[in-house]
Amino acid sequence: MIGEKIVQRLEEATEGRIRRVISDPFERLNRAHNAGWVDDCIRHLCLQRICPENEKTHDIDKQRIYDEGHRQEELMRQEVQDCGFEIKKVTPIVSEEYELRMEADDLIRVNGDYHPVDYKSCSDYMFRQIEKVEDWHDLRESKHIWIRHYPAQIQLYDYHYSQAYGCSDTGILFFKGKDKGKKHAIDVPYDLGYVEHILTRLQAVNEWIKKGEAPVAEYAEACKGCGFFDFCFPGNDFLKEKVERISDEEADLKFQRYFEIEKFYREGEKLKKELTAQFRGQNVIVGDAQVVSSEYDVSTYNVPQDIKDQYKDKVTRIRTSLKNLAAPI
Repeated sequence: MIGEKIVQRLEEATEGRIRRVISDPFERLNRAHNAGWVDDCIRHLCLQRICPENEKTHDIDKQRIYDEGHRQEELMRQEVQDCGFEIKKVTPIVSEEYELRMEADDLIRVNGDYHPVDYKSCSDYMFRQIEKVEDWHDLRESKHIWIRHYPAQIQLYDYHYSQAYGCSDTGILFFKGKDKGKKHAIDVPYDLGYVEHILTRLQAVNEWIKKGEAPVAEYAEACKGCGFFDFCFPGNDFLKEKVERISDEEADLKFQRYFEIEKFYREGEKLKKELTAQFRGQNVIVGDAQVVSSEYDVSTYNVPQDIKDQYKDKVTRIRTSLKNLAAPI
């Protein structure tokens, strides 16, 4: 098939882009886009610098997401320029004091001031969650680790780019839904206390790096999707089962929502059972609720057991259950 050959070549190219970038050990620095890990796992940041080769590479599905994110970044930049906003490309900034490398996507000029900006594209399902957020502090309360990390990245840009380029210390997180193309922007003004907190934690990382060590591995919620999981906990799958761990951002959100409403569903079904039993056969109104009872016929078949056994057959079916791993034990 001609078309299949094209698809196969494209998939091979995508797989070819799955690689781990391992720089010279003397050039390994903290990265602003990973700085949010200071609140989840300092060990993760240490391992990225000491032994990045032990981090498990992502799968092809995640690479497709990354590729599409890069393409969307270019589209978002072009759309901003087409609307008349001036954009200034900037070079990476390295803070020797904090051994930190920062690379804002752009500086965008609005009302005479340049603002550091970071473009983020996501599925429309995810975008519907993001567009409800107006205050950047709310991002830090997200259930999703990658969203919790966004403020740390842009806050570091606020501080260092304002120092290096004399631009505004209010950064912008600029989101776009990939499917419908909707946009949402969140202003992130410089927060001295939060930036000091991040930099203090990064200094702690640097102290570990000087010793060539990392903190002892301790299991936390962030471990579930971490590429260092097998390195930190060899032979100890947190699920205690031999299952494949996959990355699916949209499905993750749906599971989160399901577990939120499941308990209410169970409670509702229990109450429904109690109320229908209490008012079975009645037609009444109780408060704002109306109970309607009606008769209906069903067909039954009284077949002798020996006849049933003649037609008995074993069929294998699949039962799928959902378990909330984050629920308290």
